[in-house]
Amino acid sequence: MSQNINKNALKTNLFNEGQKALDALGIHEDIYICPLCLDEHDRGSLGRENGQEPQLTLEHVPPKSVDGKEIILTCKKCNNFAGHAYDAHLAGAGRLHKRSHGTLSKSDGEYGSIKISAASITVNAKIAVKNGGYHFQIIENTNDPSKIKQFADFMHGVKAGSEMTFTFEERANAKRANFSLLRSAYLTMVAAFGYTYVFAQNIQKLRLAIVNEQLDFPTRFVYPRNEPGNKIIFISDQKIALVQFDRVAVVMPLLHCDEESYQEITRSAHKISGQCESIKLPQSFIAQLDHSGRYSAKFYNPPAPDP
Repeated sequence: MSQNINKNALKTNLFNEGQKALDALGIHEDIYICPLCLDEHDRGSLGRENGQEPQLTLEHVPPKSVDGKEIILTCKKCNNFAGHAYDAHLAGAGRLHKRSHGTLSKSDGEYGSIKISAASITVNAKIAVKNGGYHFQIIENTNDPSKIKQFADFMHGVKAGSEMTFTFEERANAKRANFSLLRSAYLTMVAAFGYTYVFAQNIQKLRLAIVNEQLDFPTRFVYPRNEPGNKIIFISDQKIALVQFDRVAVVMPLLHCDEESYQEITRSAHKISGQCESIKLPQSFIAQLDHSGRYSAKFYNPPAPDP
């Protein structure tokens, strides 16, 4: 119960911060705008009045599967879409990386789906590592009940030297995993700088690529970093920022970086250079530019996503 109360309080706080940011830009309504699809939501979308289904959800940035924190609200539609279209692939890519680097046995966590074969019996299962030990869970709704019984009988009579084969099944598309990182980097920039970033003309193609699943978005935007860190690195000479999550950085345009320059910069990592400074990743919806008094949303009508 207390956890739900804390979640509700966090959602209300983030709604309030979003409303204040919009108010600072001249939108004087008690609403929250989803920073992805731009749908408007009143406080009823928080879902606590009259049993109304919540339409605004806490967003982990980066995704929860890679230890992200809940720093902003997005609408339920956008959150659910990203979960299967992008974030599942990022989680899968992480599990594949751990398995390929031999760290599975060292790291607690869930590692996806496997097939277990023994004595001519094959069953579907989930694998996890807890306290350095392997734990398997047979999935009832994806197995023939007779196979489950046969496997259980085998396990009850298993002896030293018995052989079992484990086949990992992973769902990880590299481009979709990168889009998960791009989406997280975009939401990080929004949390740090506010709706000024959401509404900026030069950001629209990127925003719509995320919302509309435009996987042919013609830029390379994810690069490895040698040193781990969680921060935003500003390279003002090139009007870009690197949003770094651990050892991965996502190249993001700043407000005055035109589309052609952004694409040119992201074609090759060696072109990313210049004077830089960094700040920590935001821990909440700060919306710094919205509250600076230098920007207004009065004359801007951003394009909507595809229906």
